[in-house]
Amino acid sequence: MKQFPLLMKPEMVRQTLALNKTMTRRIITAYNSIVVPKVPWCDIDLSRAVVDQGPLPVGNPGPYLYAPNSFIESDRNPQVRIYPRWEIGDRFYVKETWAPTHATGGHEYPDDWCWFEWEEDYHGKLEPGARDMYLYYRADGEDNLPAEFSMPSGSEIRWRPSIYMPRWASRLTLEITRMRAERVQDITNEDAISEGVSGATEMREQRLSIAQHLFADLWDSINAKKGHGWDVNDWVWIPDFKIVEDQ
Repeated sequence: MKQFPLLMKPEMVRQTLALNKTMTRRIITAYNSIVVPKVPWCDIDLSRAVVDQGPLPVGNPGPYLYAPNSFIESDRNPQVRIYPRWEIGDRFYVKETWAPTHATGGHEYPDDWCWFEWEEDYHGKLEPGARDMYLYYRADGEDNLPAEFSMPSGSEIRWRPSIYMPRWASRLTLEITRMRAERVQDITNEDAISEGVSGATEMREQRLSIAQHLFADLWDSINAKKGHGWDVNDWVWIPDFKIVEDQ
């Protein structure tokens, strides 16, 4: 079993905690893939890739993509296989927007908050030490800070981007239960609902296509500014997951 970080927006964290989101779609890149034989990523022609769900005779369970190496002349164009770095049974630790907050002490703290003993220069890096502190997660709502907490004088909650969340601060661990590969526009209504798009859970009985449109809007809000909008129709890895207790 391997562990990998997984960045999530606050709304997606809420949907995951509510068990409405049970899968995620991530654009297939050199960073989350293994290529056999090993060739430069820029030489792979993903526009002509096809998916094979596996398994291979050698035991790899799949899925994987077959794609041509566009660098070599077409009359002897070998196929490369592209595998996800993640496998069934691997785990994600979710990285989300967070903030450390100082406790005034002597209070009974809520059971669902994560307690740590750390010393911190509030505008700097967290370091091991003896100062008591809670972690606060933006997904829980910015107006949900308990009265028992106080921030440094004259300051507000200083949110830290999800990408900078250390492993010890993650509260959500997900285990991969299934792996697939497809084009992002091939998403079904059921999968769109299972992606946790806001408002889609009420459509589970109706199977309305609007769930797909809601997911397309969500996809564009995250990926369009990076040049990977819905219309690009990228290949994506799709891990299904379940919440598990961290070990």
